[in-house]
Amino acid sequence: MNPIRLTALHRSIGLALLCAGFLLVNAWSKPFRVTSTVVCPPLAPAEPIPSIESDIAPMLEAALNDCGRSWSEEDRKRAVKGIAAVVKRHHFSPAFVLSVIQTESSFQPDAVSPKGAVGLTQLLPATARFAAALIPVETPTRESLTDPALNIRIGFAYLAWLKRKYGSLDAALVVYNGGPQLLRNRAPDGPLPCAAYRKEVRRGELQLAQRVYSPR
Repeated sequence: MNPIRLTALHRSIGLALLCAGFLLVNAWSKPFRVTSTVVCPPLAPAEPIPSIESDIAPMLEAALNDCGRSWSEEDRKRAVKGIAAVVKRHHFSPAFVLSVIQTESSFQPDAVSPKGAVGLTQLLPATARFAAALIPVETPTRESLTDPALNIRIGFAYLAWLKRKYGSLDAALVVYNGGPQLLRNRAPDGPLPCAAYRKEVRRGELQLAQRVYSPR
């Protein structure tokens, strides 16, 4: 090809590309035109987050009915607040807390065992004094341990301490129900004792949760 023609061709291609580039830059340098107005609907007001006590109250009601217990309105309110404090502080589920109480005392606030354990969570006075210092609350008396709210807070402070000490909730339940000697006497790698007790607590927890949270 003739060199003169090739140079002319290159000049033509370069000029065409330059024009195209100018048009492209020019187009993108212009502001966008709004052809229609988009109206965003106002945000709906946020629904209030339900209090944890609104979950606990119907569970307590169901558990009391199951055990045939009738509590005063004041005792119910105090117990609900006590359980809410336990759930928030120790991260037990409300159904678990209620199931332990049901298994231990059948929701009888003044229950006393043959060994002298008192109240809803069946605390020995010496154990209650130790656990009360963990929260802390005033050192309880045998009489004050019949108060539902106080007994619940102290009982589950003790159970939470056992969980930290022995490394699992199942091991804590063993000691809570039968004492530390049961764990010490267990064969290496053997099953945990108190299987029936632990099974009863877990079954009650599941039943209470299902009754309250399952769709009607």
